[in-house]
Amino acid sequence: MGKRPWSRACVLCTVLTVGCGEAMQAPHPDPGGQDELPTAFEGPDPGRRGEALQTDTLEYEARRVAPLGPGWEYEFEVAARFTNAGPDSLFVQTCGGASPIYGVVPASGDDDVESAFDPAWACAGGGLLAVAPGAARVDTFTITGPTALSITFEPLGVFEGWWRLVYDVRRDRDDVLAPSDSVGVSNVFAIHLEP
Repeated sequence: MGKRPWSRACVLCTVLTVGCGEAMQAPHPDPGGQDELPTAFEGPDPGRRGEALQTDTLEYEARRVAPLGPGWEYEFEVAARFTNAGPDSLFVQTCGGASPIYGVVPASGDDDVESAFDPAWACAGGGLLAVAPGAARVDTFTITGPTALSITFEPLGVFEGWWRLVYDVRRDRDDVLAPSDSVGVSNVFAIHLEP
């Protein structure tokens, strides 16, 4: 069997809706913008453009992992750095483990576009990771997709385009609201499928 025999079973268990994913790209965050990436950097850098959550590069190539239905399962690795530049501790939501819950959302903010790489989290309990003022944490994720299939095993969601990584960040252990909408939102990055 493959590297993670449970991954295909999990994907098949997350059949959430009926329909087929379209062969399209997530729109550029600036509709008038050019489809060029800013200059990439080497490793997570807390000073880059001021985002508290930053990815290790600005462009990812998702590689084929295994056949899945009529298509492929893809994966890529992201190292993400979350820096707390504020005066108080912040808390990052987990699913009970040592890594944050994350999402992959369109950089354009378009609620009608869903990423094929955006996981569906179903946590019983969960937990919070404290990030002290001035501290940072780096997490590495192997992101796989599609995370959902139609009843005909077609992938749901968009694979390529402009995206952001998001964390669920809280002000304190009892807080249900993030300190601001942007604290747990990363820089824009592109995902391309291997040719």
